Order: sequence, then structure tokens, then C-alpha cells
Amino acid sequence: MAIAAANQVAKRMHGNVAYFNVNRHINPTNVCVAACRICEFGRKKDTPGAYTMAPKEDFENAASGYSEAVREFHH
Repeated sequence: MAIAAANQVAKRMHGNVAYFNVNRHINPTNVCVAACRICEFGRKKDTPGAYTMAPKEDFENAASGYSEAVREFHH
């Protein structure tokens, strides 16, 4: 119900126009202590494939995919 109301307001304000945003999502680590059974992303610290980036690596990773189209960085 709320989705339909939000859609109605958006159409009233903007018509039938879609807006897109280009962003970069950076994961400085995939080490997780929660160990959710359905998660395919998180790793325990000593598991193969586990990583934690140093701050410099994190910034280099963010910069590697940058273009003027990017408007947001999520960390």
C-alpha cells in the first residue's frame, strides 16, 4: 500500500520519468563475525578468500572505477 502511494506522489511530482544514480560500493573487508547461514559474502578471519584492505588500498580501489558519472561512494 505504501509503495503504491509513493509511486502516485512520484508520478504527480515528476511524471513518468526515471532517475538513475551511478555509485561505487566499496567493501574494505569481507571478514564478518556474524556468520549468518544464508550469507555467501562474509568470511571468518582465517578462511581462504578473506580480506581486509589497508586504508591506502581502500582509496585506490575506490579511485580505480571512478568516472565523472559517479555521484556517490558507499562504504
